[in-house]
Amino acid sequence: MQIHLPFLSELPSATAFLTGLLTPALLISASGTFILATSNRLGRVVDRSRTIMDRLEHLADNTVPELMDAKRKMLMDQSAVQLERAHLLQRTLVLLYTAAMSFVLTSVMIGLLSITGGHLAWLPVIPALAGACSLFYASILMIIEARKSVGVLEGEAKFIGELFSLRGPR
Repeated sequence: MQIHLPFLSELPSATAFLTGLLTPALLISASGTFILATSNRLGRVVDRSRTIMDRLEHLADNTVPELMDAKRKMLMDQSAVQLERAHLLQRTLVLLYTAAMSFVLTSVMIGLLSITGGHLAWLPVIPALAGACSLFYASILMIIEARKSVGVLEGEAKFIGELFSLRGPR
């Protein structure tokens, strides 16, 4: 005796549909994690820039006159790099939000295609590829920003080393 279960014949298409929706959802989650991390980095850059500006304002009060120009130059250089970092992080956020939006659009298109019969099954591939490219380019910008961050730290460490060598032992 053969048992007929009609819902089993629909299982492969339901599984394919759910798989199609889950993949963009995971990419949306990954984009969200990148957005959160990048937003935090941008906040730290802004805070660091404000600290540098405060140090520049109070420079004349707390510095030996011979060292004031060198210190001012170092702080101005750091300020310029912080601004570059802020611009990189802002562009990265735009790319990450674009990626998240593309992956949401991919999910919506997959859902609509499953309802309409899927005549244009290739259509969700376009926003999915756009999202992947946005994530890729955002990753490149984050590498550049991280290198600039380390460069600022190296510059400050070098300046402090020179400062101590000029002052000599006390």
